[in-house]
Amino acid sequence: LGLGLNFGFSVYDFDVLEREIRVSSTRNKSRMITGVKFLYEYNIGQYFEDSIFYNTYLYFEFSSLGTVDRDPIKQTIPTSVGSVPDLYLTMDTFRIGVRKEIQLSRPTSDDLLRGDSAPGKPSSPPKQTDPVPPRI
Repeated sequence: LGLGLNFGFSVYDFDVLEREIRVSSTRNKSRMITGVKFLYEYNIGQYFEDSIFYNTYLYFEFSSLGTVDRDPIKQTIPTSVGSVPDLYLTMDTFRIGVRKEIQLSRPTSDDLLRGDSAPGKPSSPPKQTDPVPPRI
């Protein structure tokens, strides 16, 4: 379970098109972007200890990005009924996925002392190989 904050800086170009005609344009504007992220993971690999699915997690993530004070993008567009309302830069996303942990190196003595990790279980015994004589 996790909750986090995102901070960033955005430089953008913004065009408003109406029937494929550019009615307003903004270039090289910048603004501070902030957001919040909520993440939940569930270890589904605990049910598959002797398989490739060991250390596999199902995750759900929700994130929301925008400006700190929900400051709108100021874009003036002349229309027959006056100007349009201010446009806001926000984005909300929801993701579901699977994450797999792998270990690329052999366990160290510190890893073996931790209670939550153990040496990996081989899926099959190692195959016996015969040495190959050198070519002359």
